[in-house]
Amino acid sequence: MQVLREMKQYNIDILALSEIRWKGVGQKALNYGRVLLYSGEDYHHRAGVGLMLPPTPYRAIFKWTPINEWILF
Repeated sequence: MQVLREMKQYNIDILALSEIRWKGVGQKALNYGRVLLYSGEDYHHRAGVGLMLPPTPYRAIFKWTPINEWILF
């Protein structure tokens, strides 16, 4: 929620995140229609990257591929 408030305050639409420390790969629906795509280690809460998107750009993504805990493609 704090990150979403900061994004709104600074008028940021798309935000790349590092060190999110979530296990596995997936996507999560957030408030305000935003979506978080993330990729992290399978067994530990270390590293991890994410991408927060508003609804319109998210709908334009045909496919995304998590490469590892450092790269989304």
